[in-house]
Amino acid sequence: MLLKTNAVRLAETVKGIETMTRFALAVLALASGVYTYLGVRGILDGSATFVFFAAIIYSAAVSVAIYAFWSFMLRFVPLVVSGVQRAALFATMGIGCLMIIAMSSWLNAAALAGSAALEQHLAVTLQGYVDDLDQANSNAISAQSLLPDVQRAQERFARLADDERNSGALTGTTGSGSVVQLLTQMSAQMNELSATITGSRSEVETLFQQGSDHLAKMRELVSTAGTIEPRADAFAAEVVGLNAVISACRRPASHPRSSAPLRICRLASSRRWLMVAMPHWSAAKTR
Repeated sequence: MLLKTNAVRLAETVKGIETMTRFALAVLALASGVYTYLGVRGILDGSATFVFFAAIIYSAAVSVAIYAFWSFMLRFVPLVVSGVQRAALFATMGIGCLMIIAMSSWLNAAALAGSAALEQHLAVTLQGYVDDLDQANSNAISAQSLLPDVQRAQERFARLADDERNSGALTGTTGSGSVVQLLTQMSAQMNELSATITGSRSEVETLFQQGSDHLAKMRELVSTAGTIEPRADAFAAEVVGLNAVISACRRPASHPRSSAPLRICRLASSRRWLMVAMPHWSAAKTR
């Protein structure tokens, strides 16, 4: 009698487990189907009707396949007793898992983390462009500090040229020789560079303001709630404009004013040459 009672309880327990297992499988298959639908809808192109029905059909097929596969596998497990048969069954279950991953799991991951991952990518990209714009602006501002050195160099070259022309202070021969021509040429170049630095201040400020405006719009697009695709397209458009601003001081141009930022950036490397060359000229003048 006791054994019969235990057998009835065991049968009822097994029946309850089977019911719960079916319910769990149904919920999991439904959840996978929902996110499969979202993932498929995000990658398909075409009309809204086509995308809707294609995503619905595929997600329904995935849900049915998951439920049917695991229902059959769980029913077969108690019936297989030999080691070889169980190994074959487990191998079949592994192959089925791989097929489910190929059909659905990557779409589920795309639906769950696709928008968040893209937003994170946009945020990282934004920070990179902030650093690029800051670096370009810092280079332009540091170039402005060369103006006093360039002006002093221009004055010294001009004074040395006059002294050489009038009294031969450097070579001992008066007149407009090759040394005077060289000094005059250097003075003219320093004067041109000085005018370039002075005239580029407003252009540098304008470029930095334009870049800041692009960055402000990009920050707004990253932080705004809503569908990610339109925001990503607008973000890409702002990136194009910001790249044009950042590269304004890097690209060579035929017009002197358009190439002013590039020339100013090159002035930074001339500071050491100015600081080394001028004492030699002054020493030559003293001798």
